[in-house]
Amino acid sequence: MVAELHQERIVLLAEAVQASVSGENLRAAGVAKGRALAAFALAQQRLVLHLMGAPLLDLTWDGGQARELDLAVVEHGLRIGFDAALLGEARAGRVVVLLRVPDPAVALAAIEQRRRPLDPRRHVRDRPDPPDLS
Repeated sequence: MVAELHQERIVLLAEAVQASVSGENLRAAGVAKGRALAAFALAQQRLVLHLMGAPLLDLTWDGGQARELDLAVVEHGLRIGFDAALLGEARAGRVVVLLRVPDPAVALAAIEQRRRPLDPRRHVRDRPDPPDLS
């Protein structure tokens, strides 16, 4: 995974981060409640979160799902909340992961910058011709 992320230009990488998982109906979501070690990465193309070595989230910025995350900086780190449906169609419930990243405000700012919808790119050929000044 890290090699792929390096190709995608890593913005933030935090490995062996203390995390805690809580939420509603976690058993139906297929997620274990409690404390875990996490790996959290932000790349130019996606956000990746692994718990105890198993992938939990892998969302691309242009896929739109990253905008469904509830994010907040809290006293002990970065809180990421989401509907378990992001993990698979048959999953239900609410998952909340608290990551004890060193600087949660920086992580939140990096996520917000990448997950906002962008206007379509304009090409030179799409611009109007400049006025004739002769």
